[in-house]
Amino acid sequence: MPDLHSSEGEGGYGSSYFICSYITQLTREHVLVVVMWRLTSRHSSCVPRCCVQMFVRALFDYLPEDDDLIPCAQAGVLFHVGDILQVISKDDHNWWQARRWGAPPSEPAGLVPSPELQEWRTACAAIEKAKRDQAGII
Repeated sequence: MPDLHSSEGEGGYGSSYFICSYITQLTREHVLVVVMWRLTSRHSSCVPRCCVQMFVRALFDYLPEDDDLIPCAQAGVLFHVGDILQVISKDDHNWWQARRWGAPPSEPAGLVPSPELQEWRTACAAIEKAKRDQAGII
């Protein structure tokens, strides 16, 4: 069960905002996801999807040039363990669009592997390693 933390405060221009962060278990590592949205009233039961922002912390280093699965390496976003990524779109099951948080505005959003793709990649690597170990190939 995720550990849920929330806080309310005043946002810019006098509007109230609600920040919700939760930690969830993913492939035996913790992923921090912060979702932030503006509420039009204190009793709002529906939050418009267009106002939601999602941030994730990288759990591995990623070099798009070294990835043979990415559709276009030039469209990939390089990141390192601990970097915060702002997720722009999760429309594609394998490739999310994101940008590094705090990056210069001239650095565009690009492709990052989805958690599902990375989990699949890790599982395949473990299977290949087990096969090599069984065969005595190192």
